[in-house]
Amino acid sequence: MLNKLRVDCICQWSGCSGDEIEILEHLKKSIKMRSFIIITVLSALAACYGAAVLPSEPEGYITMVFDEESPNGRVESDSELNKWATDEWILLTEWKCEAPSIDGEEQYFSVRYEDDPSVRISKFSISYFPPRPFIKDSGLGKHFMDVNVTTGIGREIRSTIKMYRRMLETNIMYLETDT
Repeated sequence: MLNKLRVDCICQWSGCSGDEIEILEHLKKSIKMRSFIIITVLSALAACYGAAVLPSEPEGYITMVFDEESPNGRVESDSELNKWATDEWILLTEWKCEAPSIDGEEQYFSVRYEDDPSVRISKFSISYFPPRPFIKDSGLGKHFMDVNVTTGIGREIRSTIKMYRRMLETNIMYLETDT
C-alpha cells in the first residue's frame, strides 16, 4: 500500500504520463520479486545447511570405549561420549579409516600415537559398523599407544579411533616434579 501511494504521489507531482506510470508499476513489481527471490534463496540455503550438518557418527555405528574401568571395552552412546569428552577428557588424536571389503580376505589396519612423556593416554574409543572387529591395543597409561584392528573375512573397514587423556593429568605431573 505504501509503495502505491509513493508511485501515485510522484506521478501527481511530476505530471507523469501513462507510460511512466507503467514503468513505475513494473519497477515496484520488480522490487517485490527481488525480495521474494532473496527470501526464497536464503530459505533454501538454510535448509541445505541443516541437511549438511551430520551427526557425530553415521546411523548403525557402535562405539566401544576402553579405559581403566573397562579394559575389554564397553559400548557407549553418543550422548555418553559427548558428556565425558567435554567434561574431563581431552582428545589427543583421531583417525578415520575406510577400506572396501576384499572377498575371502581380512582387512587390517594399525595406528600408533606417541606424545610427550608427561602425557598419559587414559582412554581410547573405536567406532565401527557391526560385527565387531578384533581389536588389540598396547595398553593404557603410557605416553604412546598402538591399536590394531582386524575385520572379519570379506568385511569392509569403516572405523574411527580416538585417544584421550584426563584434563588435569599433565598439570598434576608438573606439580609433582616441581616439589
